Amino acid sequence: MPNIPDQATRFSEQVENIFRIIKHGRREQVLFMAFFLCVGLANFRFLLPDVLTNILLTDFLQKDVLPWLNVVAIVPFIWGIVRVWKKAIPPKIDLTAAAKPSAIKGPFAFGEMDGEIFSQLGRETDLSKLLGWVLDSQICFTALKGESGAGKTSLLRAGLVYTLLREKEKYGVTPIYWEASPENPAEELLRAIRLACPEEKDRLRKLDDVVEKDSATKKVIIIDQAEQLSPAKQGELFEAFRKIVARKPPYASTWIIAFREEYASTWFDFETTIPDFHPPKHSLKTFSEAQARNIMAVLARESGLAPDAAVLNEMVNAMSDGGKVSPVEIGIGMMVLCELYRGPGSEVSLGKFQDAGGVAGLLRAYIKGKLDEGMPEHEHSPMQSALLDMIDPDISHQRLSQGKSAPELAKTAQLPLNRMEHNLHFLASPAARILEELPAPSPAVPGTMYRLAHERLIPALESLSGELLTAAAEARQLLKERFRAWSNARRRRFLLSGKDLREVLKYRSHFKDDINPELGQYIRKSRKKRSVNIALGGFILLALLLWQPFNNKVIEPSQRNRRLQSVEDQLVEVKGGVFEMGDLLKEGGGDELPVHQVKLDSFQISRSEITNQQYCDFLNSLQPDDSLKVKVEDKWLYLTYEIRYIGGKFVVPDESKRDHPVVYVNWFGAAAFCNFMSERKGKGYKPCYNLEDGSCDSSAKGFRLPTEAEWEYACRAGTTTPFHTGDNLTTDQANYNGNYPYRDNPKGVYLEGTTPVGSYPPNAWGLYDMHGNVWEWCQDWYDGEYYNACKQQGVKTNPRGPETGSDRVWRGGSWLTSAQDCRSAYRDRAYPGYRSDYVGFRLVFVP
Repeated sequence: MPNIPDQATRFSEQVENIFRIIKHGRREQVLFMAFFLCVGLANFRFLLPDVLTNILLTDFLQKDVLPWLNVVAIVPFIWGIVRVWKKAIPPKIDLTAAAKPSAIKGPFAFGEMDGEIFSQLGRETDLSKLLGWVLDSQICFTALKGESGAGKTSLLRAGLVYTLLREKEKYGVTPIYWEASPENPAEELLRAIRLACPEEKDRLRKLDDVVEKDSATKKVIIIDQAEQLSPAKQGELFEAFRKIVARKPPYASTWIIAFREEYASTWFDFETTIPDFHPPKHSLKTFSEAQARNIMAVLARESGLAPDAAVLNEMVNAMSDGGKVSPVEIGIGMMVLCELYRGPGSEVSLGKFQDAGGVAGLLRAYIKGKLDEGMPEHEHSPMQSALLDMIDPDISHQRLSQGKSAPELAKTAQLPLNRMEHNLHFLASPAARILEELPAPSPAVPGTMYRLAHERLIPALESLSGELLTAAAEARQLLKERFRAWSNARRRRFLLSGKDLREVLKYRSHFKDDINPELGQYIRKSRKKRSVNIALGGFILLALLLWQPFNNKVIEPSQRNRRLQSVEDQLVEVKGGVFEMGDLLKEGGGDELPVHQVKLDSFQISRSEITNQQYCDFLNSLQPDDSLKVKVEDKWLYLTYEIRYIGGKFVVPDESKRDHPVVYVNWFGAAAFCNFMSERKGKGYKPCYNLEDGSCDSSAKGFRLPTEAEWEYACRAGTTTPFHTGDNLTTDQANYNGNYPYRDNPKGVYLEGTTPVGSYPPNAWGLYDMHGNVWEWCQDWYDGEYYNACKQQGVKTNPRGPETGSDRVWRGGSWLTSAQDCRSAYRDRAYPGYRSDYVGFRLVFVP
């Protein structure tokens, strides 16, 4: 005898612990606890206290209710996994394996390692001019200008620097590349020069020393992105330039100043401050459309891509601005093209390109896609804020040249530092190419700096930010309006819920300063309401799931009998007669010919096909043991979602499918139904089928399947046209695949499945679905030459088909077949054990 008081005490303590977790635990902890409780109740009941098992778990609950808790457990488990997924902090990842081919640079410039590829991209004339000036000892300064994205950096690094390094013995020039930085530019430039010329490290103490005539090597000092420098702010550097110009030729070093087109006036104004200073200038032009197409073809070939010429033309046309295409647009276009090819099964089509909004739209989508790929959704908004923080606030559409550190950006975005470092590392990796990683500007600022890869990213980022700010503003306004309504009425229905609550929580960080204590309390109440609604929904779901076993368990025999009786009540009397059987129009297969006369006695046939519910009632009327389930699975019916074996009963779980024709039933399953209905009829009637060998006693009175002749006679209903509807069959008249109409008639609908019996108009004799819905088993064996034998015998009376065969006949077509296959004369067949979702049957009754 169990000690019930002690067990009750332990059970009380366990319940108290459960309630403590529910009330005070983290949400994912509560969800996983609910999952384990459901699974434990369903599968490990032996672990429960005896008092609970003895009192609550009746035999019915254990067999029919508790197994459904496995289904219920899926809901909290998936929800818990989603919450853990969002909160999980992934490790810092190595993304070098995701690097694209060197020809695919995106918004990045080509570097020295890309010189061979760059030599094929049509910059020979520009490079030759720069090289000539570099080798001229009478020139100390030259200027290279061009609009943003014209390819200045690529020309200098992959063109000039690469050539001078490769031909160092020939030219005897040491290239020094420095990207301008507004912070301590004179010191940074001198450091770059000393790193490139270690043998002169001790002699080079100031910039003036670079132009000394006794220098060991001739140098070319390249100052890229000089628009970062201003004579007013970086006066020390420009004063050094004046001193360099004041020296007389020959010059030991040549300086190349590269800047954006809009900076030209600043540089030219500086030139005017130096008498007789007129350095050569070169304006780098963008490419023509023809050049751009050739360049993209070269880059595609180097990267192993093979886009159609039409796609390249369309991309160039979209990137073109007055017939000109900038190199950075080409780089971005190739990057996106490479991404499309990398996707599994992706196709690069004109429609796909145009639907994406061209290169501008693709770049915007590319950035958004990389945010989706590299970080959870709730971090997108903070990371967009971090990216916008890399734009120079003083100069429109220009990035901060020195970049920003991860701690600075983490503070801006209000993200944990480890999450920010992970996201920045991904965006700067070859898998994304949105950011650049820079070394720390000085020992005082440890760690890596990050900046945008190119100014061309800024419009796309601002566009994304515009959407973000608009959505945040709408969420703020929604919060204020709903709070005002709730303040006036204090009704629960004015609390936030559903999508409204999700939007407010998603963008709350953008208007956190507007949230006062009252608004904060309102949001908390709304979240509590959501939790209650979810719990209530879970209980309702549980109730519905638990109701199913009850609903399927309790089926009154009288109700089942009434449904089976309806099979008899729906029989239609067909008067005998003579008709022409076969393909009267000679448009079908050879097995439909020759046309021959058939005489039939009167018979009764089902008004419609046998339904799921009727067949289910037949199965439940048999001896309900485990062997029956196996017998059904193996021989008669393949259990599907339409008919299931649940709680010891055959049921139709989907109520909407109960009046659909039964499918997945083979010829033996149809014959078994006939035998059962004959036995049900009582004295004077007996089963006509032997289910072991398929033989039929044609003299027996009762139910059987229609012969092929009976079926065609009943289908035609006195007509001689292809269909009982006339010379055509539309999808308003029958359920078939409307994509394949009869002859050249218009297409119809394709429902891709069965419809309830009697959904379409009957034929002239009151029979439904003789065309389409499901194929119908007939009694006859199939023989393609059987009609020839009938023709030779004259008028054939009540033909029963061949004596033997391997296949049984189907008639009528189905929801899957064409209209041609639904003709009254069309014949098809399958072996008797065949089962499919487009095969059913109807009955014939012989009184």
